[in-house]
This record gives sequence, C-alpha cells and structure tokens, in this order.
Amino acid sequence: PAAALSVAAVAVRRTDLTKGITLSAEFRPYQEANLHAKEAGYLKTINVDIGDQVKAGQVIATLDIDELKDDLRHAEAAYHDAKLDYDRVSAVIRKRPGLLAQAEVDKARADYEMAKANEEKAKTLLEYATITAPFDGIVTRRYVDPGTLIQAGVSSNTQAVPIVHIAENSRLRLDFPVPESVVPEVHPGTPVQVTVQDTGQVINTTVARIAGKIDNSTRTMETEVDIDNADRRIMPGMYASV
Repeated sequence: PAAALSVAAVAVRRTDLTKGITLSAEFRPYQEANLHAKEAGYLKTINVDIGDQVKAGQVIATLDIDELKDDLRHAEAAYHDAKLDYDRVSAVIRKRPGLLAQAEVDKARADYEMAKANEEKAKTLLEYATITAPFDGIVTRRYVDPGTLIQAGVSSNTQAVPIVHIAENSRLRLDFPVPESVVPEVHPGTPVQVTVQDTGQVINTTVARIAGKIDNSTRTMETEVDIDNADRRIMPGMYASV
C-alpha cells in the first residue's frame, strides 16, 4: 500500500470577513491659527518665542495704543456726567412725580444708556491691545519684534502681518484620501491601524470623521483620524501608513 500522507488540519470556526487597504497619511495640528491684532498699534511686548508651549488665555503680546486709552478716559467722563444727570432726574421723579416732563426723563435715561454703551465699547477696544492664546498649543512661528507697527487684521483677506502662529500638538489629525472603490466601507468607527515610520509607533484606533463627499479631481474622500499626542513624540508634518 502507498505511504500515508501527513497534512495540516485546522478546526473550522466562524469569523468576520475583512477587507483591508493601506494608505499614506500626514499628521497635522488638531487646530492652528495665526494671531492677528484687532486694532492697529505698536508692539509693546511679546512674551513668547518659537517652541514655547502656551495655555489658553495666556498673554502672548501687548500693543501700545494711546488713542484707545484717551477714548476710554473720555467715555468714562461722559458716562459719569450722564449718570449724575439721570440720578438727579430719577430722585426728583421719586419725590415729586409729575414735576418733570416725561420727555425730559426719557432723554436723561437715553443719554445715560448711550454713555454706558460707549464706555463699555471703549473698554472692549482697549482689551484688544492684549493678544491672548485661543487654545493650548505651541508657538511655531514668530513674525514680529517689539516696536513693530502692527496693522489690524480686520478680515481673512487682510495683508496684515500676524504676531505669532500657534498649533495644538497634544492632539493631532491624521488626514488621508480614501479611494472611491473603498468609500462605501469607510465610516466613523471603522478600525484603523496607524504605523508611524519615524517613531516606530503602531496605534490602533478608528476613523473619527469623513468628508461625506468624493473629490471630483482625485476621486477620493478625505478621511480623518484623531491621534492622542500627549508625549508630543509625533510632529505635525510627519507621514504615516494607515
């Protein structure tokens, strides 16, 4: 008889069918911003430099805007006078109702409210002389030095030079384009394994958000994964395979 053959055997079991695809991805800050001044003025102090970690609300720079200080003093004086007049009118009305015409009472109250609003506006404008960090992050660029005349950044199209650029690096977004053929299989929660070549890290996570639209020029859908980077080992701009 022929010799018996040895073969490999495995127990049959039920598992989910999977389909995988490997894509290239790039890290970017979770959020980033150029910090502009809302009012023009000379840069008085700047408290940070490239590489400094900052906290939300931390003072980044201050501007020297003497005109706004003068406006505030005038507004405070006008508010003080208007309040005195309104208080006198109110006292007379309480003691002897009907002695003053209603029009006179209304005008005193209107002048008081207007002066109060002007004072609050002057205070708000003066607060713009202090530039603060909108979120926790790192200063990636510093554009100006003390003494520089800072123009007001009144719109996104302005040519005004920003003061600093801040990027949040304790959390990162990992962007990658998903081909059209795979789009129906990808949604928030889809498992993702991220391999960072530069650090050797392998991170198991899930899709955080999808664009929900295929780009007509590339026939891909933009997809994002959120990566915790509390130890800041990963730098924005690094590549990874997903």
